[in-house]
Amino acid sequence: MELQEKLKKALEELRKEKQRKFNQTVDLIVDLQKFNPKKDSVNLFIVVPHKIKEKKIAAFLEAKNKSIETIIQEEFRRYSEKKEVKKLVKKFDFFIAQASLMPKVATVFGKILGPAGKMPSPQLGIVVNADEKTIDSLKDKINKSVKIRTKDASIKVSI
Repeated sequence: MELQEKLKKALEELRKEKQRKFNQTVDLIVDLQKFNPKKDSVNLFIVVPHKIKEKKIAAFLEAKNKSIETIIQEEFRRYSEKKEVKKLVKKFDFFIAQASLMPKVATVFGKILGPAGKMPSPQLGIVVNADEKTIDSLKDKINKSVKIRTKDASIKVSI
């Protein structure tokens, strides 16, 4: 309980400063004592109660969808050059895919999306049904999710 009150007090102090013309974030850094990242790795998504920021999301689907920017299988040929895929990676924060297209997505986009950390994952980003209700609920979940990966013995998250 003491930690919660310290955090509230720290946020109140930060809010006393003058208003900025951009969205400010606060970074939360949690040091993990007695944690060896080489032995025990952490790679998970945590859903938080509020949106952190609006993420730009693209989808690899079998048919066009009005509620999300969609790349259908016939358009995959357009991205045969690495330069085109890199533009796509810069434009979007997150990618989702229909399960049936995942092997083709991995073949065409995997070499660029994988190292960029934007490959659609089974944890958050692969859908079986591509109806609007499913896509909208997934978009909402993505906007409220935080990806936590440990490369060192601390977790760093913008809040």
